[in-house]
Amino acid sequence: MQLLPFSTPLDYEHLVSCDAPGEAHWFVFRGDELLVEMGPMERPSDDPRVKARPAWARLPLQKNHNWLGPAAARTLYLGRLSGTQCWAAELPEKAEAPAGMSWAGLRALFTVLDDAQFAVAGRALQLVAWDRTHQFCGRCGNTRFMFVSAELIQDIHTSVPPPAPSTPSTIACPRCHQEYPSAIRFCGKCGIPIGAQSLDWNQPRPVEVVCKACGSSYSGSTKFCGRCGKPLIA
Repeated sequence: MQLLPFSTPLDYEHLVSCDAPGEAHWFVFRGDELLVEMGPMERPSDDPRVKARPAWARLPLQKNHNWLGPAAARTLYLGRLSGTQCWAAELPEKAEAPAGMSWAGLRALFTVLDDAQFAVAGRALQLVAWDRTHQFCGRCGNTRFMFVSAELIQDIHTSVPPPAPSTPSTIACPRCHQEYPSAIRFCGKCGIPIGAQSLDWNQPRPVEVVCKACGSSYSGSTKFCGRCGKPLIA
Protein backbone atom coordinates (compact mmCIF):
# COMPACT_ATOMS: atom_id res chain seq x y z
CA MET A 1 0.00 0.00 0.00
CA GLN A 2 1.46 3.35 -1.07
CA LEU A 3 0.98 6.11 1.51
CA LEU A 4 0.44 9.59 0.12
CA PRO A 5 2.91 12.17 1.50
CA PHE A 6 0.28 14.79 2.19
CA SER A 7 1.03 15.35 5.88
CA THR A 8 3.42 18.10 6.95
CA PRO A 9 7.01 16.78 6.92
CA LEU A 10 8.57 16.51 10.38
CA ASP A 11 11.57 18.61 9.33
CA TYR A 12 9.46 21.38 7.75
CA GLU A 13 9.27 24.69 9.62
CA HIS A 14 6.46 26.98 8.51
CA LEU A 15 7.52 30.63 8.59
CA VAL A 16 5.90 33.80 7.27
CA SER A 17 8.89 36.10 6.90
CA CYS A 18 12.51 35.78 5.85
CA ASP A 19 15.19 38.05 7.31
CA ALA A 20 17.86 37.30 4.72
CA PRO A 21 17.09 35.34 1.51
CA GLY A 22 19.76 32.73 0.80
CA GLU A 23 20.17 29.35 -0.82
CA ALA A 24 16.70 27.90 -1.24
CA HIS A 25 14.54 25.23 -2.80
CA TRP A 26 12.24 26.87 -5.33
CA PHE A 27 8.68 25.67 -6.01
CA VAL A 28 8.01 27.48 -9.29
CA PHE A 29 4.63 26.94 -10.93
CA ARG A 30 3.16 27.60 -14.34
CA GLY A 31 -0.49 26.93 -13.72
CA ASP A 32 -0.44 23.56 -11.94
CA GLU A 33 2.91 22.48 -13.42
CA LEU A 34 6.05 22.49 -11.27
CA LEU A 35 9.49 23.49 -12.55
CA VAL A 36 12.01 20.69 -11.91
CA GLU A 37 15.24 19.23 -13.09
CA MET A 38 14.37 15.71 -14.20
CA GLY A 39 15.54 12.65 -16.06
CA PRO A 40 13.96 10.97 -19.10
CA MET A 41 10.33 9.84 -18.99
CA GLU A 42 10.97 6.14 -18.71
CA ARG A 43 9.30 4.92 -15.54
CA PRO A 44 5.96 3.17 -16.12
CA SER A 45 3.02 4.67 -14.27
CA ASP A 46 0.38 2.82 -12.27
CA ASP A 47 -1.92 5.82 -12.64
CA PRO A 48 -4.05 5.76 -15.83
CA ARG A 49 -4.01 9.57 -15.81
CA VAL A 50 -0.20 9.62 -16.11
CA LYS A 51 1.44 8.05 -19.15
CA ALA A 52 4.94 7.86 -17.63
CA ARG A 53 7.07 9.22 -14.83
CA PRO A 54 10.59 10.66 -15.04
CA ALA A 55 13.48 8.50 -13.90
CA TRP A 56 14.34 11.14 -11.29
CA ALA A 57 13.41 14.71 -10.41
CA ARG A 58 14.65 17.44 -8.08
CA LEU A 59 13.73 21.01 -7.28
CA PRO A 60 15.87 23.95 -8.35
CA LEU A 61 18.31 24.86 -5.57
CA GLN A 62 19.32 28.47 -6.08
CA LYS A 63 21.56 30.87 -4.15
CA ASN A 64 20.46 33.90 -6.20
CA HIS A 65 17.07 35.02 -4.88
CA ASN A 66 16.34 36.99 -8.07
CA TRP A 67 17.19 34.19 -10.51
CA LEU A 68 13.73 34.34 -12.09
CA GLY A 69 14.02 38.05 -12.82
CA PRO A 70 10.95 40.19 -13.51
CA ALA A 71 9.05 37.28 -15.08
CA ALA A 72 7.75 36.06 -11.71
CA ALA A 73 4.17 37.17 -11.13
CA ARG A 74 4.48 36.49 -7.39
CA THR A 75 6.91 35.02 -4.88
CA LEU A 76 6.02 33.66 -1.45
CA TYR A 77 8.22 32.54 1.43
CA LEU A 78 7.19 29.11 2.68
CA GLY A 79 9.63 28.44 5.52
CA ARG A 80 12.48 25.94 5.89
CA LEU A 81 12.78 22.27 4.99
CA SER A 82 15.66 20.50 6.73
CA GLY A 83 17.15 23.93 7.43
CA THR A 84 16.99 25.08 3.79
CA GLN A 85 14.77 28.00 2.81
CA CYS A 86 11.75 27.26 0.61
CA TRP A 87 10.20 29.78 -1.78
CA ALA A 88 7.21 29.53 -4.10
CA ALA A 89 6.82 31.51 -7.31
CA GLU A 90 4.49 31.69 -10.29
CA LEU A 91 5.44 32.35 -13.90
CA PRO A 92 3.10 33.35 -16.75
CA GLU A 93 1.04 30.71 -18.53
CA LYS A 94 3.30 30.48 -21.59
CA ALA A 95 6.64 30.85 -19.81
CA GLU A 96 9.43 28.65 -21.13
CA ALA A 97 11.41 26.49 -18.71
CA PRO A 98 14.99 27.66 -18.07
CA ALA A 99 17.79 25.62 -19.62
CA GLY A 100 18.16 22.21 -18.02
CA MET A 101 14.70 22.29 -16.44
CA SER A 102 11.22 21.16 -17.43
CA TRP A 103 7.58 21.60 -16.44
CA ALA A 104 5.82 18.60 -14.92
CA GLY A 105 2.50 18.02 -13.21
CA LEU A 106 2.48 16.88 -9.61
CA ARG A 107 0.83 13.58 -10.58
CA ALA A 108 3.81 12.69 -12.75
CA LEU A 109 6.20 13.59 -9.92
CA PHE A 110 4.48 11.45 -7.30
CA THR A 111 6.92 8.80 -5.96
CA VAL A 112 9.68 10.48 -8.00
CA LEU A 113 10.23 13.76 -6.17
CA ASP A 114 11.42 13.52 -2.58
CA ASP A 115 8.38 12.85 -0.34
CA ALA A 116 8.99 15.88 1.90
CA GLN A 117 9.45 18.16 -1.11
CA PHE A 118 6.34 16.71 -2.75
CA ALA A 119 4.28 17.47 0.37
CA VAL A 120 5.55 21.08 0.49
CA ALA A 121 4.89 21.38 -3.26
CA GLY A 122 1.20 20.68 -2.63
CA ARG A 123 1.13 23.42 0.00
CA ALA A 124 3.00 25.82 -2.27
CA LEU A 125 0.55 25.24 -5.14
CA GLN A 126 -2.40 26.13 -2.88
CA LEU A 127 -0.72 29.26 -1.50
CA VAL A 128 0.17 30.49 -4.99
CA ALA A 129 -3.43 29.94 -6.13
CA TRP A 130 -4.73 31.75 -3.03
CA ASP A 131 -2.45 34.71 -3.64
CA ARG A 132 -3.54 34.89 -7.28
CA THR A 133 -7.26 34.86 -6.47
CA HIS A 134 -7.20 37.10 -3.38
CA GLN A 135 -5.72 40.33 -4.67
CA PHE A 136 -8.50 42.42 -3.10
CA CYS A 137 -10.09 42.25 0.33
CA GLY A 138 -13.75 41.29 -0.05
CA ARG A 139 -14.69 43.57 2.85
CA CYS A 140 -12.77 46.84 2.26
CA GLY A 141 -11.10 46.47 -1.16
CA ASN A 142 -7.60 46.73 0.29
CA THR A 143 -4.87 45.35 -1.98
CA ARG A 144 -2.19 44.69 0.64
CA PHE A 145 -2.03 41.35 2.43
CA MET A 146 0.47 39.55 4.60
CA PHE A 147 0.74 35.98 5.82
CA VAL A 148 0.66 35.76 9.59
CA SER A 149 1.61 33.01 11.97
CA ALA A 150 -0.74 31.32 14.41
CA GLU A 151 1.19 32.97 17.26
CA LEU A 152 0.60 36.46 15.81
CA ILE A 153 -3.12 35.75 15.38
CA GLN A 154 -3.29 34.68 19.03
CA ASP A 155 -1.46 37.86 20.10
CA ILE A 156 -3.94 39.98 18.13
CA HIS A 157 -6.92 38.26 19.75
CA THR A 158 -5.52 38.61 23.28
CA SER A 159 -4.40 42.23 22.85
CA VAL A 160 -7.73 43.53 21.55
CA PRO A 161 -10.21 44.18 24.39
CA PRO A 162 -13.63 42.61 24.04
CA PRO A 163 -16.14 44.88 22.33
CA ALA A 164 -18.46 46.93 24.48
CA PRO A 165 -22.10 45.90 24.57
CA SER A 166 -23.90 47.25 21.56
CA THR A 167 -27.24 47.15 19.87
CA PRO A 168 -28.36 43.85 18.32
CA SER A 169 -26.61 43.02 15.05
CA THR A 170 -29.94 42.50 13.27
CA ILE A 171 -33.38 44.06 13.47
CA ALA A 172 -36.68 42.81 12.11
CA CYS A 173 -39.31 44.73 10.20
CA PRO A 174 -42.40 45.03 12.47
CA ARG A 175 -44.72 44.34 9.55
CA CYS A 176 -43.17 41.55 7.45
CA HIS A 177 -40.56 40.36 10.00
CA GLN A 178 -37.76 40.39 7.42
CA GLU A 179 -34.41 40.71 9.27
CA TYR A 180 -31.80 43.35 8.37
CA PRO A 181 -28.49 44.62 9.79
CA SER A 182 -29.13 47.03 12.65
CA ALA A 183 -27.86 50.01 10.61
CA ILE A 184 -30.71 49.68 8.08
CA ARG A 185 -33.46 52.26 8.55
CA PHE A 186 -36.11 51.15 6.04
CA CYS A 187 -37.46 47.73 5.11
CA GLY A 188 -36.44 46.79 1.57
CA LYS A 189 -39.45 44.49 1.22
CA CYS A 190 -42.35 46.68 2.30
CA GLY A 191 -40.75 50.13 2.57
CA ILE A 192 -41.68 51.08 6.14
CA PRO A 193 -39.25 52.69 8.61
CA ILE A 194 -37.56 50.27 11.01
CA GLY A 195 -35.12 50.55 13.88
CA ALA A 196 -35.11 53.90 15.62
CA GLN A 197 -37.71 55.19 13.17
CA SER A 198 -40.00 52.21 13.64
CA LEU A 199 -43.67 53.02 14.02
CA ASP A 200 -46.20 51.34 16.26
CA TRP A 201 -48.07 49.18 13.78
CA ASN A 202 -50.89 48.62 16.25
CA GLN A 203 -51.85 52.21 15.51
CA PRO A 204 -53.53 53.31 12.24
CA ARG A 205 -51.09 53.09 9.34
CA PRO A 206 -50.05 56.09 7.25
CA VAL A 207 -51.52 56.60 3.81
CA GLU A 208 -50.60 53.71 1.54
CA VAL A 209 -50.86 52.85 -2.10
CA VAL A 210 -51.45 49.30 -3.29
CA CYS A 211 -50.22 47.89 -6.59
CA LYS A 212 -53.26 46.68 -8.50
CA ALA A 213 -51.12 44.20 -10.44
CA CYS A 214 -49.53 42.22 -7.62
CA GLY A 215 -51.12 43.54 -4.40
CA SER A 216 -47.89 44.88 -2.81
CA SER A 217 -48.39 47.96 -0.61
CA TYR A 218 -46.14 51.02 -0.31
CA SER A 219 -46.03 54.41 1.37
CA GLY A 220 -48.09 57.14 -0.24
CA SER A 221 -45.11 58.82 -1.90
CA THR A 222 -44.10 55.70 -3.87
CA LYS A 223 -44.70 56.02 -7.62
CA PHE A 224 -43.81 52.56 -8.94
CA CYS A 225 -44.11 49.02 -7.59
CA GLY A 226 -40.77 47.63 -6.49
CA ARG A 227 -41.93 44.10 -7.21
CA CYS A 228 -43.43 44.28 -10.70
CA GLY A 229 -42.60 47.82 -11.87
CA LYS A 230 -46.19 48.92 -12.51
CA PRO A 231 -47.21 52.55 -11.79
CA LEU A 232 -48.94 52.99 -8.43
CA ILE A 233 -52.15 54.96 -8.01
CA ALA A 234 -53.14 56.19 -4.52
